Amino acid sequence: MNPNVLVINQDMSFLAILADTLKRCQMAVFIAEDEGGVETVLAGQPVDVVLLDVRHEGPSAMQTLTEIKRTQPEAEIILLSNAASISWSMEGMRHGAFDDITVPFDVDTLIKKIRVAWKQKSAKAKGKKKRSISQIFSDVMMAATFAQAGEFDSATEFLEPRRDETSSKNSPSKETPHE
Repeated sequence: MNPNVLVINQDMSFLAILADTLKRCQMAVFIAEDEGGVETVLAGQPVDVVLLDVRHEGPSAMQTLTEIKRTQPEAEIILLSNAASISWSMEGMRHGAFDDITVPFDVDTLIKKIRVAWKQKSAKAKGKKKRSISQIFSDVMMAATFAQAGEFDSATEFLEPRRDETSSKNSPSKETPHE
């Protein structure tokens, strides 16, 4: 069994090449150029992994990410970014994206990320809430990037346990120190 992958990109030639590459890896591939296409695909079948391009349409990509998480919360999202869109990639990670990859990318690396995301989705479906070592490493690297940029609050968010990993009663309450 292989993952169902939805690729969202406005560049039809990029979309066609990427879809063909993923199909050769025995993946079921669905494509969408715009929000209407995304809604059609999501209404038709469950999607395991979404490749969402944030390079050109950052704000609308974040709306699309939110809609995907609302309609198919178990789907894992990998963001396609570049140096100019890294802020959108970080924003997407804060809103639940699984990972990102910088365009241009090595196809083997993308395939590995898709498979890791699919395994993560499968583990969630089986009730396992643990993050993979690659996700933990990714979170640490994202935290380091934010810290280096002086965004210490954002860096801390990546290092705190995820809500799905700890119950609220096990989480320490934040108390204000007394003066």
